Amino acid sequence: MNELDGYIQGLHHVTVGVDGAQDDVMFVRDLLGLRVIKATVLFDGERPVYHLYYANREGHAGTVFTTFPWRLHGLTGRKGSGQVKRTVFSAPDDAVEDWHERLTDAGVACGPVEDRFGQPALAFQHPSGLDMEIIGADDEREPWLGDGVGDPDLALRGIHSVTLSVQDIDTMTGFLELLGFRCTDEDRRYRRFVVGDGAPGRVVDLLHEPNLSPGTWTHAEALHHHFALQVNTEPEQAAIKERLVGEG
Repeated sequence: MNELDGYIQGLHHVTVGVDGAQDDVMFVRDLLGLRVIKATVLFDGERPVYHLYYANREGHAGTVFTTFPWRLHGLTGRKGSGQVKRTVFSAPDDAVEDWHERLTDAGVACGPVEDRFGQPALAFQHPSGLDMEIIGADDEREPWLGDGVGDPDLALRGIHSVTLSVQDIDTMTGFLELLGFRCTDEDRRYRRFVVGDGAPGRVVDLLHEPNLSPGTWTHAEALHHHFALQVNTEPEQAAIKERLVGEG
């Protein structure tokens, strides 16, 4: 048995780079309907920049999506393997087609609704070129209805999962299993990993792209910077760190 089983509760947040702050707010709050829960400033290094936080009604862990608007600094990077490829939000199953219509009507670049792991999935792009997705799921988390989306049958519930692009899917599988994730399904080039009951917010999907060149890992427009995992206590966090260091 993995000694870390049960320590990781699921996703905590996802952090990305976008273009302009106002454009980001108009898209994430007004079109996607997420709640603005906080706005701070990142002072790390020599590039102070806004740090915007969005979430569901209560701001629960696993619903938090944060952005750095890098327009004034002109930071750019390259998409590729070894990155978070998409942030995936959850919506009711029968709302995904409605989201396709809503986003298309707003001029957002969208793909067709596809089936993945038996769920309807809609890929689309943030105006900055950031890749995102909405997936239909049974999600009991309470949505925010105070801004762009007032219909509870349409509203996004929070982050369902992240999709990681990997060249070596078996090595990444071993890493996730070390953290306590377990593989529950495969669908073409995808493997699904979950912790706990596998509910939305407790899911990581691997996308096997062995021929895709590595992307850059940096703060930049249109790139995911990181995702964080939730644990309940500092001793559990320390145990995870110790195990990772021990594994090299």
